[in-house]
Amino acid sequence: MQRRIRSTACGLLSLLLGGLSLARAQTPPAPAHNPQAQAHRDVADALEAKYDYAGAITEYQAAHQLDKANHLGDAAMDLCNIGVDYYHLSQYDKAIGCFQQALPIQREINNRYGEASALNNLGVVYSHLSQYDKAIGFFQQALSIQRAVKDRAGEATALNNVGLAYYHLSRYDKAIDFYQQALSIQREINDREGEAVTLSSLGLAQRHLSQHDKGISADTK
Repeated sequence: MQRRIRSTACGLLSLLLGGLSLARAQTPPAPAHNPQAQAHRDVADALEAKYDYAGAITEYQAAHQLDKANHLGDAAMDLCNIGVDYYHLSQYDKAIGCFQQALPIQREINNRYGEASALNNLGVVYSHLSQYDKAIGFFQQALSIQRAVKDRAGEATALNNVGLAYYHLSRYDKAIDFYQQALSIQREINDREGEAVTLSSLGLAQRHLSQHDKGISADTK
């Protein structure tokens, strides 16, 4: 699992082969934060550092109650962060519910980055539930947005996520294609850590494809 992400950036759950990792959504630029809500988020962030996700959820929920009337961007961020913490607690149905609530708010305020995060996170949770076809649908929607906003790092993450979902479906040829696209971007933006993980994922997919092809060849003899 990737390290905890601070509450000011709502999570991209990154489906790298080393493990699923959630990201947190971009903080909206305006209006100013409710100071009481921000205080709750600061406490939640400190609790997350101690892996007290249940305590963090309580604080984010308090922040959400203060934000939902007049600070929609922060309210969506609160929901996303609650969803990330439910994910860490393996309460996947509740995580899905939070991301689904955040998604229309992100669309209403035209936060494309936040929308992509919510879609990606839904894909990661459904992957954990082994609903890979459904996950791919969410990842593809996130990928489309990442390309539209020219977020190259986010695009690489989405490509990796689609690749891993296909890997779990034993569609190794498709997985390889998406991993190779991600690898190209990671090299372009000099993401050395991401490149290393993708190369490992790519190698596994290629090895499984080779074994699969050998099995088909043997069956046809």
